[in-house]
This record gives sequence, C-alpha cells and structure tokens, in this order.
Amino acid sequence: MNIDYVPPPSVPPPSRALPPAPESLLLELLTALDNTDDPQQILRLTLDAVVALVPCCQAFAYEWEEVDGIARLRASACTDSQFLNDYFARFRAIDPLSAEAVRDEALRSGRAVLSRELLPPEELRLHPFHMRFLARHGDLVYGLGHFARTDPQHLISLRLFRGADKPPFSACERDALGLFHTHVANRLRARHRTRQMECELAVLRAGVDAWNRPILLLDAAGAVVTHNATAGALLHDGQRLRLERDNRLAPGSEHDHAARLEAPIREIAEAAQRGR
Repeated sequence: MNIDYVPPPSVPPPSRALPPAPESLLLELLTALDNTDDPQQILRLTLDAVVALVPCCQAFAYEWEEVDGIARLRASACTDSQFLNDYFARFRAIDPLSAEAVRDEALRSGRAVLSRELLPPEELRLHPFHMRFLARHGDLVYGLGHFARTDPQHLISLRLFRGADKPPFSACERDALGLFHTHVANRLRARHRTRQMECELAVLRAGVDAWNRPILLLDAAGAVVTHNATAGALLHDGQRLRLERDNRLAPGSEHDHAARLEAPIREIAEAAQRGR
C-alpha cells in the first residue's frame, strides 16, 4: 500500500511590526488635542505619541507658567513618576540641558538638542548630573530635549533618555521630534490666541452692552463683529438698518434699496441725541 507523503504547509515567519508613521501619529495626536482643554491630559497625550515615535528608556514632559517673573510647574507627564519627582526635587538645577543658555538657543533655532552635542557620553559620566542621578536609573548616557513656547508665559519641555546599552539618538530622530513638537506647539499656540481673542471680544461685548446708545463693532472689511442690545433691536426692527447675509450693514425698509448708509445712520444718531 502506497501512501503519498504530503508535507505540512509552510508557515511564513512572523512579520516584524513596522514602526508607526510620524504623520499618522501626529494626525491622531492633533485630533485628540482638539477634544481636551486639560493641560495635564494634553501633555499625557503628547508624551505617549512622542515615545511611540522615538523609543526611549525614560521620558517626561512639563509646562512652565511664568507670571510676574515667577515660574511654576503647570502640568507634567512622565514614563516614571519617581524619575520625574527626583529630577524636579534635586537634580534639575545641575542638568546641562536645562541651562538657560541651552534653552534659549533651542527656542531660537527651533531644533531639538542632543546631549552628546553638549557633553560626550564619556564626559557626561563624570558630570554630577550623571553620577548622582542618571547612573541610578540605568546608566542613561544619551539625552534628547526640545523646548517650545505656546505663548510668552508658557514653556513646554520634552526630555527623552536612553541607556548605554541602546543606540544613541540619531539626527533623524532629533529632527522628527523637533518637527513633531513644533506642530503640537503651533496647535496649542493657535488655541491660546483664539481664547485670548474670545476673552477680548467678551470684554468688548460687555462694554458696548453697558451703553444705551446703539453701538456696532465692525472689522476692517466692514462686517459687523458684534453689537449691543440697542443696536440689536434696531437691526431686528429692520426699518432703518438691517444685516445682510455677510454681516454687512444695509439700509432698512424705510429707505430705497440703492440708498447709502449715511442717511439711516444719521437718523439713528439724531434720535440718540434727542434721548430716544
């Protein structure tokens, strides 16, 4: 009896997972940042994305807030809370990358900083920052940092560390981190400006509502940005003035459709002067 031998199907070797694309990570992060206003959550989301982009042994991010010349920690995120607590409590003052000159130059250039550009690993091992701190957490001899301001009072710092048994941070990783962090800072900077403008507009609106005379605030293109309650009543009535779809003023129903704005505005001013 002949039995044909059928070899077992070959099983392809497991494919190595490809590292996530920086563009997809950045897009996911920017989308997530749009859904939160919590400074702590913003840094947590940012750090998680950065660590996925640039693997490391330790990492943290923090935001400083400077008011009247006094700086204080506003929010932070880290891979190891004990590492970050020790850093702020005892060792930040002797960190070569936290020196004011290094930070200012990094802010000016917009580039991330490699620790080996300041101190080669051999020299870093002789520095108190390594001997008293980094050596205790796995002989961390490679560092990468980036600084960015979201407004004049707020500074965000990202720090990544690798041990001597890992490859040093490459120039490509430095550029990727800088580009990544710059996009995040730009998004947060735009949000700060938007909130500032909203606050200023609220103050203006509150101010014009305090007047009994009709007040309309126009932008440089002539569109109505806001108005007080008295002007709102006039626009709602629509006899002297009305708003077109593009928020531009037009003469009301009492005037010819081709009439200029001077006549209805003059009538309203005269009525206001008479106390009406």
